Amino acid sequence: MLSLWWTAKFKDDTIIYQFDDKGNETKFEEVKKRFEDLIQFSLHHKELPFKIIVDLKLGLIHVNNILNPEPDILVQKKNIRLIYFRRNKVHLNSGLQKIGRELYYMLGYQYNDEQGNNYKVIIQISNDGNILIGN
Repeated sequence: MLSLWWTAKFKDDTIIYQFDDKGNETKFEEVKKRFEDLIQFSLHHKELPFKIIVDLKLGLIHVNNILNPEPDILVQKKNIRLIYFRRNKVHLNSGLQKIGRELYYMLGYQYNDEQGNNYKVIIQISNDGNILIGN
């Protein structure tokens, strides 16, 4: 069961919600069709007061809208692109029978610096809202 749901905001201020008020799901493909116009992507927890926003204009990640003060941008980030996928970790016993699973959300962005080098910034979020930063 998914604990996190997404919203996507575009240059024209259009917002696409993963689920509408009737519970109908919009597939992520609809966001991918408009990647060039995507300026913000957010994950929201269904039960916790928890939101993570990827700012694709500046190349920043905000947790619960906390970013004080606006940081100095040390590296000019160009060609900023969203990274978002889910990883399903299945636990097996010695007989290779499934005994459990864990779902993780991977969220971040990649960008190029002024010399054209490519970098990735990714965080891992568990279903219960724990965040892992790093490799």
